[in-house]
Amino acid sequence: MVAGDARTVLASGEELVSLAGGEGELELIYVKNATGSTIARGKPVMIGAAAAPYSITQGAATAVAEPTTAILGITLFAIPTAKAAWVVKRGIVKALGGGTVSSAGTALMVDSSGEFITAVDGGSAITGDSSKVVCLEAMSDGVLAKVFINA
Repeated sequence: MVAGDARTVLASGEELVSLAGGEGELELIYVKNATGSTIARGKPVMIGAAAAPYSITQGAATAVAEPTTAILGITLFAIPTAKAAWVVKRGIVKALGGGTVSSAGTALMVDSSGEFITAVDGGSAITGDSSKVVCLEAMSDGVLAKVFINA
């Protein structure tokens, strides 16, 4: 990547993450991956059961009535096991879709794979106002799309 006169060379295994400019501030939180495996980019994370106070685990299906209450943030890039990194707690970030979400403004919940799908309660879609995570563009299964998180 070249920015002005500065040049950044990524080390082996590092990943360059681009965030679109002009989309507001990000609130980040520093966490440690306590899952035992890599957490992919765009996945929701929750507080883990490990002893460290900032340890996380990958998000998975939570209570339908309040589908995103346990989410602490969304990963900016893949986090290897036992490594620490910043995750987005509030702001616009790319998240991994677990199914097709066709409308911007749709509230999201987490499926059993730890990916985002349309939030439902008793078979009815939940409005964006009732969710911590709302899609800002159409989502597809296995594809990163812009969401707003307010965890």
